[in-house]
Amino acid sequence: MNRTISRANEVFDRSVADYHITDNVDAEMRNPYPEGSLEAILYAKNWVDAVQWHLEDIIRDPAIDPVEALALKRRIDRSNQVRTDMVEDIDTWFRTLYENVTPLPDATINTESPAWASPSSPSRSGTCANRPRAPTPTRPIWRNVPDALQCSSSSARI
Repeated sequence: MNRTISRANEVFDRSVADYHITDNVDAEMRNPYPEGSLEAILYAKNWVDAVQWHLEDIIRDPAIDPVEALALKRRIDRSNQVRTDMVEDIDTWFRTLYENVTPLPDATINTESPAWASPSSPSRSGTCANRPRAPTPTRPIWRNVPDALQCSSSSARI
């Protein structure tokens, strides 16, 4: 397995383990990675995802007080914006990393963000073959993206 994917999985696993120390949606995130590093961005994104999924579990309680549900819904909406901003941070990190890559002549423009296609979830399998939103002939997002997002060896590392 590519070192980049392995490293990302280590970051995701640590984020999940750290979240479950308290298993509390209000716990303070203590990101152990250097600010601005891809690891720090991935850790924070995975933490926010874990919190949001737990919030969504809470709001599904049929006995939830409607006033509490509305407050929780608004919190989930704010969390969605944070998640979107983090995806943009991940995209920026990769765009900067590959700014000198020349696309192949038949490269397509895709609207799907590599960050949304990344395996950053506590439930991800950890294997490249089972990565969410894998490339297909109709979703060629990965065709010209260097292997930091693919399952082959590379000099590009996080």
